[in-house]
Amino acid sequence: MTKYSSELKVQVVQEYLSGRVSYPTLCAKYSIPSMTPIRRWVKQAQANGLESLQRKCTKVAYSLEQKLSVVDYYQTSGEGVASVAAHFGINASQVVVWAKIFRTEGVAGLRPKPRGRRSTVKHKKPKQAKKLELSEKEAVTVKFD
Repeated sequence: MTKYSSELKVQVVQEYLSGRVSYPTLCAKYSIPSMTPIRRWVKQAQANGLESLQRKCTKVAYSLEQKLSVVDYYQTSGEGVASVAAHFGINASQVVVWAKIFRTEGVAGLRPKPRGRRSTVKHKKPKQAKKLELSEKEAVTVKFD
């Protein structure tokens, strides 16, 4: 459960962008203790639209290319973590984590890794492979007979 609903975020951002209300006024009106989340929402909405304030319900698996493009943009643009995150529509902490992994492990560290427990079941050979083995054995026995 999120602390602030998507509807509240959109409403607060729309009020701020209308130009009639300041950050402190919005904090007092909606009982938000700090101006930081409102600033973040406004930046995100300006960069990616109001739809970006909607909560994403599914986990996103980022490809190696996406991770590398984010890290490359972060290192070459000179922009801060928050603006890079807003540019790509991802969480700012994710940018920091990927940059740190890239510095310590290189490209190999950003590759997707298999998740979950390893399987303990041994893979059985397909039936066709068994048939081929039997036919090979028969061919060998025919040669020696």
